Amino acid sequence: YHTLIGGDGSVVQVLDPSKRAFGAGNSAFNGRWVVTNAKVGGSINNFALHISLETPLDGENDGPAHSGYTSAQYDALAALLAGWMQRFPIPASHITTHRAVDLGGERADPRSFRWSELQTRMQNLGLLCNR
Repeated sequence: YHTLIGGDGSVVQVLDPSKRAFGAGNSAFNGRWVVTNAKVGGSINNFALHISLETPLDGENDGPAHSGYTSAQYDALAALLAGWMQRFPIPASHITTHRAVDLGGERADPRSFRWSELQTRMQNLGLLCNR
């Protein structure tokens, strides 16, 4: 990941956003991917920015859901995305989740993510996101 967002809304940059992260695995976005390792398959890692939200303790299993993310996490996520959208000219329609790009069906992340919570915050910032 490029950035981690803690349950308290703290933001930790793990990797400079201009560098390649390996957060998506076998993935595609709008029919686009890059193959850098034939054993892995195509991936969006060459052109995607990756954010991870800290999962609550009741989500440390393979269950389909958990108690959800905090308001502080959604606030921090919206602020981070707004900054990246300006810095890297990312259209709102390119904001999505791991679940939407995963080709292998290996990950259901982000479980219990409420898109409406992010959408409201992005609208309040004058931005819109589409899944």
